[in-house]
Amino acid sequence: MTTKCKRIGSIDILRVVAIILIVAFHCVYSVKPNEILRGFGLIGLSLFFIISGYLLAKKYPDLNKFNPKWFLKRFVKIVSFYYPALIALMLVFGRQVYWGSAFKNILYHFLFIDFISPETRYTITSASWFLIPLIALYLLFPYINALLKKRPNIFPYIFLMTVIVRIFEPPLTPYALYGFLFFIGEFGFGILLAQNKKLLPLTTSFLIILASPYMIIPFVLFYFVVSIPVKSHKIISIIGANTIAIFLFHEAFIQLIIGKWHIYSLSTIPALILLSSIAVILIYFSKSIQHGLSKIFS
Repeated sequence: MTTKCKRIGSIDILRVVAIILIVAFHCVYSVKPNEILRGFGLIGLSLFFIISGYLLAKKYPDLNKFNPKWFLKRFVKIVSFYYPALIALMLVFGRQVYWGSAFKNILYHFLFIDFISPETRYTITSASWFLIPLIALYLLFPYINALLKKRPNIFPYIFLMTVIVRIFEPPLTPYALYGFLFFIGEFGFGILLAQNKKLLPLTTSFLIILASPYMIIPFVLFYFVVSIPVKSHKIISIIGANTIAIFLFHEAFIQLIIGKWHIYSLSTIPALILLSSIAVILIYFSKSIQHGLSKIFS
């Protein structure tokens, strides 16, 4: 069963907060690398995974087994922008965004296995690693949703997986970044809140302090903000609806502005205008594909 979900003002605000934290971290880190700042980006990512679990459970409350049609809809929503974005970035930036074989880079990214090779890891758009655990959790959502609905008290054990991974895995290793266990705590937290279970996810989330004390922030922030009835604002909604596009393109904008990347022989302003135009065109292209396929998936 599918429940129609209108835009939720508080969720859009949280999306905007999340993307601002991530972009701000990368802006500062690109100019002056400092590992202490990485926490700001991780808070933003944490919010995104909480939001994903929450919205899926709100929209598909009764989904309790894998549905190929449902998964294909979620997959197309991502790749209808992601695939063209990869090609566009390679065309305009060339060897600045990848090394080794162009075909291998595209193929591995298209298959979401770019993390297995040093030649393709973090290439084209380094932020794309985020999509790998996200898709893995999409695949697992029906089972996690059903399990938590039937046995909510198992959530602390699920959350403990995230805590253990973060304690024993350095944050930059491929396993930590791409492993869905790194974010399954956030995903389950969002699902439980959508199922109207309040106290259990909040109290359990404090286990994250064992791994990183500051990482309690996204859980507490989401818990309180999502309970506030906020009307959706047009600009906030537009940003909230296009966070994946911002996520995948923001690195290119930053590198252009600070002069590390270049688009052909263009100066900074024309290059930024060209890149902005490409991003907007791809957003409309992606929306058109999704709209065209919506009848098939409905």
